[in-house]
Amino acid sequence: MKLFVFNSPYSVVYGSCCIYCIAPDLETAKGLAMKAALSEYGYDPNGETISIDPIGEPTRIVEGPYAECYQWSE
Repeated sequence: MKLFVFNSPYSVVYGSCCIYCIAPDLETAKGLAMKAALSEYGYDPNGETISIDPIGEPTRIVEGPYAECYQWSE
């Protein structure tokens, strides 16, 4: 399995977004990314999903095992 990172796949008025997908291949990752659960302000998906079609190429593809911590503050 690989980690596919799509950085800024769509515009956000104030801020940024990214999508992380764990999948065996790019085709599967793109399918998952186009209907990912939307979460804001930490992990709290509210049942809403994003709808991106078509999604661009991933920014990064990382082999597992892998860990990353992201912090954003003002």
